[in-house]
Amino acid sequence: MSFDLRPTNEFFPVWKKYKPVIIKLMKDSLEGDQQYQLYKHEFEDVDPKVSTSYSFKLDLVEGKVTNVKKVSKMAEDFLIMVHSSPTGKELMSQNDFKIDLSSDFMIKIKSEAREIPVEEKPAEEEENKNEEEAND
Repeated sequence: MSFDLRPTNEFFPVWKKYKPVIIKLMKDSLEGDQQYQLYKHEFEDVDPKVSTSYSFKLDLVEGKVTNVKKVSKMAEDFLIMVHSSPTGKELMSQNDFKIDLSSDFMIKIKSEAREIPVEEKPAEEEENKNEEEAND
């Protein structure tokens, strides 16, 4: 899913307003879990349908959702907003995130540093190193 060229839904302007806060929460989550109370009326004014579910949970691995196949319009606009930020992209390239927006509009952000595999040295290079150490 390419987020740069994706059309947005009705919630994008609200998420765009919160972009600095969300990006800061993502940065700060590297030191510990973060939460922030959003204003319910801002989302309800956009889509006042009683049947609309405003809550969502997203597991983001390498910037991609891994816990659900189809996200809500609200979650999709959230993702587009985060991907529109160079800092957001950079954070997601190095860390995995769990985003939880509860029905009372409390957003919680947790992060986990992604394990970067250590490249194995070729056996020949390792043998040369061992020989050099033996000659010392």
